[in-house]
Amino acid sequence: MLKILQEDEERRRAEEEAKRRAFEAARLKALEDADRLRREREAAEAARRAADEADRLRREREAAEAARRAAEEAERRRREEEERRRRQEEEERRRREEEERRRREEEMKPKVCISF
Repeated sequence: MLKILQEDEERRRAEEEAKRRAFEAARLKALEDADRLRREREAAEAARRAADEADRLRREREAAEAARRAAEEAERRRREEEERRRRQEEEERRRREEEERRRREEEMKPKVCISF
């Protein structure tokens, strides 16, 4: 009888130890899972921040490129307008010179007087 009680006690202790070990293993697994999930969340957040930064830099480069193109276009229009004004002034100068030349030629022509 004592032997049976001792065996029952040993079996009960073994079952409790098995339960404790199973509980501890489950607790460690839960901690590991929580740690893994935390690392995954942190990695996902870091990836999101990196993507946001890449988008920001891309938009910044696009804006700088658009500003550069706009400046080049403004400079091209300014040069075209300057060239148009220069040609217009040159044309006006030639016209005045031609008028002046004709006027001088007219003054140099002998005047014919017809009297009756």
